[in-house]
Amino acid sequence: MVHQWAGMIARALVIAGLLIPGMVHAAPADTDSHVKVVEDGGKKKYVLNFQSVDIPVLVNTISQITGRNFIIDPRVKGKVTVVSGKEYDADEVYDVFLSVLDVHNFVAIDNGDIIKVLPKAIAKQTPTKTRFSTDVTGNDEQITEVYKLKYSSVQTLLPALKPLLPPTSHFAAHVPSNSVIITGSASSIHRVLSIVKNLDKPSAGSDIHVVYMQYAKAKDMVAILNKVLAEAQKGAAPGKAPAASRVAASVQADEATNALIINAPAEQYQQLQRVIEKLDIRRAQVFVEVLIAEVTKRKEADLGISFEALDKNLPKGQGSGSTSFTPGSEFGLSLGYITRFVTNLNNQRVPDFQLLLHLLQSDTDANIVSTPNLLTLDNETAEITVASEVPFVTGQFTTNTGTTTTTTNNTNNTNNNNAQVTTSNVNPFQTIERKDVGLILKITPQINKGDTLRLDIEQELSSIAKASAQGAADLITNKRTIKASVLVDNGKIVVIGGLITDELQGGQDGIPGLSSIPVLGALFRKKTKTAAKTNLMVFLRPWIVRSYDDLAEFTTDKYGQIQSDERSLVPEREYLLRKETQPVLPPINTLQNTKRALVPEHAEPTKPLFSGEADECENWDIIEVGTCH
Repeated sequence: MVHQWAGMIARALVIAGLLIPGMVHAAPADTDSHVKVVEDGGKKKYVLNFQSVDIPVLVNTISQITGRNFIIDPRVKGKVTVVSGKEYDADEVYDVFLSVLDVHNFVAIDNGDIIKVLPKAIAKQTPTKTRFSTDVTGNDEQITEVYKLKYSSVQTLLPALKPLLPPTSHFAAHVPSNSVIITGSASSIHRVLSIVKNLDKPSAGSDIHVVYMQYAKAKDMVAILNKVLAEAQKGAAPGKAPAASRVAASVQADEATNALIINAPAEQYQQLQRVIEKLDIRRAQVFVEVLIAEVTKRKEADLGISFEALDKNLPKGQGSGSTSFTPGSEFGLSLGYITRFVTNLNNQRVPDFQLLLHLLQSDTDANIVSTPNLLTLDNETAEITVASEVPFVTGQFTTNTGTTTTTTNNTNNTNNNNAQVTTSNVNPFQTIERKDVGLILKITPQINKGDTLRLDIEQELSSIAKASAQGAADLITNKRTIKASVLVDNGKIVVIGGLITDELQGGQDGIPGLSSIPVLGALFRKKTKTAAKTNLMVFLRPWIVRSYDDLAEFTTDKYGQIQSDERSLVPEREYLLRKETQPVLPPINTLQNTKRALVPEHAEPTKPLFSGEADECENWDIIEVGTCH
């Protein structure tokens, strides 16, 4: 029994010996030869002098001086040297101890009653004291600091601050709260936060920016940019700007100067500026030549125009814009193509739009309604109206008010004659609405990939009927409308038609007097009936205008046409006025000398697109466009 108790005591002593090296308890302040104790006004101060001592020895001495308990990780090993030339109190001695551990890549983590001494490499995953936006002291204690920025964006400061911390520290950004989380020594965190506080300041009036639009409308840009700000203000997803820096962001437009007034922090402004640069660009334009004509069915055959909808058994045809059209379109609307071509100087066969116009103008069976030209931006609607405002009665109202008066006549007191007189006040009025009667054309072009254009076309041609129908309350208008969407290549011609009108006209001719004789008068008079079938056709040719040079080319063409028409209308000079000069348009070269030239000097001469002289003139002079020789 005695031997059994002796064995148990021996094992207990061995276990206690194994625990003592890793656990240092606070002991009475009986320091060893490495520390000199000095009394100063009743307070103890210490002078340290450690020469190549093991870290556990240093920890034991610090425990005796400060009265704190330490646990040393088995991986904490090495010798240290500490020599002080001044006296320190207990708190100052502990700060010196933390600095010594920091130099040797160790840290002390305070968990309340026990302080852990660990290698720095594993310290950032170990629970430490956490502080929130407090004033951090400058010792080397391992802590975690959470600091919330008030004005700046944490994403902006993160790249600049991270290199300031040692690799063993941890630095992270929490975007939703606009905060930084730092784990490391208190001295390193103190240094970084001092920089953060100097940078996290409101900008004095520099958040207001004025951006002048070059091509886009500022009013339209405001709606887009405000949507961008609204999406950014959600702020929940990673990578978005913090809510703290987006509170005052706003965008307004000044229509007078076509400018944007942006009130936003630097990061928000840079994001909006990138959006503006991509949207404020020069948009392509579309120049559309239109010819609207009424052609008889016979004239259609002469011109070589085929309409597939007239015969549903015909196969599909290839349009001038490389578009296949389905035969047998509904409602009598058909799409056709030009089948007559001319050969140019390069021996190429092209549709002859100029020749078409010349033939229609010279034939009595065709009526050119209008030849408008439209220039509009891509995806913008262009409209041209050539009409009269005709009043139409939409309602009327009449108010009748009457007063009845009775008059009594008692002449000779024998007969009573009573007379009644009724008077009426009538105040009628009518409501009138004025409507456009004439030609209305709307075109919305859309440029697709490969210079193919989609044209949304709305065309209306209306007129007042010559004779009102029996029983009609007001004027009667004849209206023909085309509404279609077509695809056509740049510079190609597309034809829209199929609105056929049948008109039956009758007349009688005869010899006056003789033609009115009964029975025999039929020999001296003639009755005629004429049936006219008219087809309304719309010819369109769109051109894509991407630069000022392209626009100047079309401007030169139209300018030449005006000069040609002007010369044809100049009357012959009278003998007495032979020395007087006629007012004419100046040559194109005089316009080139202005501050902004109408046509660049390197522009190539082109022939007018709609001109009857297309086949008569071969050589065109760029100096005076419209003059051929």
